[in-house]
Amino acid sequence: MKAIVNHPFFSETIINSVKLLNRGLNHSVYQVTTAKGVFIARLHPTRPTNQTEITLQKAIAKLGDTPKILEYNQQMAIIEYIDGLHTSAHQWPQSELKQFAQQLAVVHQLKPTEALPTLDLIQHIIQYRNLLVLNNVDQKCCIDVIKGLQQLSPNHQTLGLCHNDLNPQNIISRGGKQYLVDWEFACIGDVFFDLAGFIVEHHLAGDKAAIFLQAYFSHQKIDTTAFEIDEKLKLMKMAYRLICRLWHQIQQLE
Repeated sequence: MKAIVNHPFFSETIINSVKLLNRGLNHSVYQVTTAKGVFIARLHPTRPTNQTEITLQKAIAKLGDTPKILEYNQQMAIIEYIDGLHTSAHQWPQSELKQFAQQLAVVHQLKPTEALPTLDLIQHIIQYRNLLVLNNVDQKCCIDVIKGLQQLSPNHQTLGLCHNDLNPQNIISRGGKQYLVDWEFACIGDVFFDLAGFIVEHHLAGDKAAIFLQAYFSHQKIDTTAFEIDEKLKLMKMAYRLICRLWHQIQQLE
C-alpha cells in the first residue's frame, strides 16, 4: 500500500481507494481509484519485475489484446484498467468465443523480439513429480502422460507464443472483446497445450468446443497431416490437468 501511495505515477493526483484484487505467489494486484481515473498496480515484493514479461505485454498491447503498461520499475507495474467482467461471470456467446479463438491464433503466431524460454512439458511434469516423491502422487497418470508426450515426434510439435494460464481470472470481457492479463508464465510452447488449458478451464465441450477450435484453426494454419487433432488435444488436456493437480499439491506443502 505504501509503495503505491508513494509511487511517482500517483504523485500529482488524489488516491481515493486502493483495493486488493488478487494475491499470487510472486505478485499482488491492486485496483487504484484516483481523481484522474482507475488503474491497476501490480506489486512484486519477492522478486523484481520481469522485464521480458513487460516487453511481451507491450508488444501484445499493440494488437489490442491486453491492457497497456503505463509505467514500471523493479517493484511495480502500473497497468491500464479494463472495466469488464472476468470470464468466470461470462457465458461465452458464440460470437465472442469465435472472436477470442481468432485473437488467440494471432497471439500464438506473434514473434517476440526477445528470446523466451521453451516449455518442455515432460521435464515440467518430472520436476513437479520429484518434488512430491514422498507424497501421494498419481504415478500412473504421470507415467501415462509422459509416455504420450514422448511419442510425439518433432513433426507433432506446433510451437508458438503461449500464455499458459488461460483461466477465467486472466481473461476480461468488455463490449464483446476479450483482454488477456497476467503474462507471468508466457513462453514458447506447444499451442495445443494453451488450447487444452482454455478448454479445461472454461469447461468447453460439445458444440462450444467445436466452435472454438474451428474458429481457431481457420486463422492458424497448422499442418496436421502428422497427427490427429482430437488425439493430441486429448493428451494435452490430460497433461494440463495433471500439471495443475501437481502444482496445487506443491502449494499445500509450502
